[in-house]
Amino acid sequence: MSAERKTVKKKKRWGKVVEYNPVVRTMSIDEETMQEIQKELKNLKPITPESFANKHGIKVSLAREILRKHAEEGKIRQVIHGRRTEVYSK
Repeated sequence: MSAERKTVKKKKRWGKVVEYNPVVRTMSIDEETMQEIQKELKNLKPITPESFANKHGIKVSLAREILRKHAEEGKIRQVIHGRRTEVYSK
C-alpha cells in the first residue's frame, strides 16, 4: 500500500466542491501479512470481512475468501450469516 494519498476534488452543482481521499487496497497478500493474519485469528474477537479488510488494507472480496478458508479448516466459525453480513469468531 502506498504511503502517498491523493485528495480528489469533485465539483457538484451550485459551486459546491467535495473533497475525498480514495482508498487503495491490494488484491493479493504476501507471506508476512498472511502470518500476521494467522496470529490474529488465534485471538479473534467477532469480526466482519469489511473490518478485516480495512485493518489489513486488502480488498473485501479477498478478506471474505480468507475468512471462509479458515472457517472451512475449523480455525474459526461463522457466527452470523445474513444476506449482506457475515460475522466470524473463535
